[in-house]
Amino acid sequence: MVRVLDELKASHSASGGSEQDLDGLVSLLDETRGLCCSDEGSENAAIAVRNGVAEALVALCASTRVQQERLLVSALKMLSSCMTLVSLWVL
Repeated sequence: MVRVLDELKASHSASGGSEQDLDGLVSLLDETRGLCCSDEGSENAAIAVRNGVAEALVALCASTRVQQERLLVSALKMLSSCMTLVSLWVL
């Protein structure tokens, strides 16, 4: 989980906005979301939140142009999944 988060943060900061960069970010977001929704999802979501996934996703959404709808949708789905799983885990 931490490796994927590090890749996500690095990809976002190095992203040039090309279609290939966009596809890579969407793929990383989908992989991260998959990890959070797996059998160990709540643990992975907690790890993601502790390691700054919420902040990284908010920064990613804030810097996303309107034309990058796929990226925005993936980021918001990921954020929703993490927050839901962590809130259930805490309860």
